[in-house]
Amino acid sequence: MAEDGNDKVKAKSLLSQLFVPIATALIVGSTAPWWVALFQGNKSPIDNVSELPSGEPTVQTNTESVLNISADGDVNVTALAEAKNYPSFEGEVGHFNLSQSFTDFIFENQGEIVFINIYYTPDDSSELNITNNNFGVDYLHLWHECHEQLLPDETPSSSKCVGTSFSIDRDETQKDADFSYIRGTFNARGFFAIRGCSGPYQGSMGCMLRPLNPEDV
Repeated sequence: MAEDGNDKVKAKSLLSQLFVPIATALIVGSTAPWWVALFQGNKSPIDNVSELPSGEPTVQTNTESVLNISADGDVNVTALAEAKNYPSFEGEVGHFNLSQSFTDFIFENQGEIVFINIYYTPDDSSELNITNNNFGVDYLHLWHECHEQLLPDETPSSSKCVGTSFSIDRDETQKDADFSYIRGTFNARGFFAIRGCSGPYQGSMGCMLRPLNPEDV
């Protein structure tokens, strides 16, 4: 009988020793998600990706991030330009009345990074120096005014008119910003570093723009 009593005492002692670690493990395991979060340090600009009811991913960013990133990973460069307060010019450009405001913008921001989102529909694609891939454009020339009256159906030229050429300084690495010509319309969109303007040469100025990626700014 004494042996039975000793066995019961040992069993109770063993249970009491096991109770504390088992209970602690259960409590920690059930509450870990919230208390671990209290001790998490710095997070990346993209904190996490969650699932919408429709199943489409959405990226949640912290309040310090200036990048506006869509579900497919594209950066909203317009929002980025506004957030970083870069000079920007958007809208239609062209010859004469449609040329001056854009030209002034480029002249005023030489040596700076700017955001550009412009389009131009030329009467003839021969106005543009188009690269061999039929999409990239090397330069755009806009006429400002003519010092002699043009004949009917005469196109502007350096013999009678003055203007400005805008050339793109591409390197071997393709950038998000670019000059392009698609479906009859010239487009320039993205961040550009305005390297400078010089001239006049034969009555026209020349400006050089270097395309950039959003991460470059």
